[in-house]
Amino acid sequence: MRKLKKSNEVLAEQAITDRLTGLLNRRGFLPFVEDAVRRSERQARPMAIIFLDVDNFKLFNDTYGHAVGDKVLEEMGNLLKKHVRGEDKVGRLGGEEFCVLLEEADQRGAFMWTEALRETISSLKIRTGNEALSVTVSLGIASRAPNDDFNATTLIHQADLAMNQAKAAGRNRTVLWTKSPDESQAGHQFKLDLGV
Repeated sequence: MRKLKKSNEVLAEQAITDRLTGLLNRRGFLPFVEDAVRRSERQARPMAIIFLDVDNFKLFNDTYGHAVGDKVLEEMGNLLKKHVRGEDKVGRLGGEEFCVLLEEADQRGAFMWTEALRETISSLKIRTGNEALSVTVSLGIASRAPNDDFNATTLIHQADLAMNQAKAAGRNRTVLWTKSPDESQAGHQFKLDLGV
């Protein structure tokens, strides 16, 4: 009976873990964000979601092969695990996309943390044989103030939109998601704001 219980626990853990990086997968990550949103509402505290995408990732696979692409993702996972605080969560949502939950982080704090992460990644060298490869990332931030009415899915979507804007603006940068000041406008306004 004990063996069966242990076996079920292992299977449950595997179901929410990304095999390559050891991070939470999308299925495992989302419940933590949902819980964080509820805490943010209940305790009137801010929180933030960071959406991160490895720049030009297809080139790593096409130029060096999938083994090197996998190594880039593994290194990214290791770096993110080291960079987050104990109460924060990080997940690989798929492909070269990662997401970080920062509890009790306002927009300014999330921006400073994200920029420090971006600079750390920019200085990272991934060794493959005789070469040392450089990696950059594009990052989007969506934050939730205590009085905001954003659910987990919306926050992740906003951070993803901001990350796409970072890519469109030239990559290797951080973009904050902001609501359009004119609510009659369709869509959202994005702001590249490196000097918060």
